[in-house]
Amino acid sequence: VLLIGCKTDLRTDLSTLMELSHQKQAPISYEQGCAAARQLGAESYLECSAFTSEKSVHSIFRTVSSICLSRAPPQPPQSPPRGLSKRLLHLPTRSELISS
Repeated sequence: VLLIGCKTDLRTDLSTLMELSHQKQAPISYEQGCAAARQLGAESYLECSAFTSEKSVHSIFRTVSSICLSRAPPQPPQSPPRGLSKRLLHLPTRSELISS
């Protein structure tokens, strides 16, 4: 799990800051984002702003891609124990359920 902070350019946007202050809120800092990522158990906290830098968005995609590609592929699910699969094959029919 990755936590991504978007629109980081709004941290310094006066209109946004005024609107948030009317609601007694403020943009989160990079440090707050990192702390939230740790609290959530995320692997990393990354930030980007498509408005100020297209490079930051590309950097996010490169980072996510490299993390995904470096992971081992998921193991296929194991088949159920033999006894359980036999029991599942012999489920009662509807008429058997009604007659009993």
